[in-house]
Amino acid sequence: MKLVKAPSIGNYLGIKNLSGIELKDKFKSHIESMDIKIIEKRINNVYSMGEYFTIVSGDDMYEATTVIMATGVE
Repeated sequence: MKLVKAPSIGNYLGIKNLSGIELKDKFKSHIESMDIKIIEKRINNVYSMGEYFTIVSGDDMYEATTVIMATGVE
């Protein structure tokens, strides 16, 4: 994960002078406090259905009101 390799992050709105690991930990803590489930899968298609999205991963389909695309770095 590229974020954890950053020695210092000084330009993230509202948060000053953190390491990449510290910022990742803050993000993770925030997500956990909101009881948000993260699913890591390869996505084949995302369809906008007006008020929601349909996400297709192989034979599985999901519906969501919000989609966050994180393409990742390898």
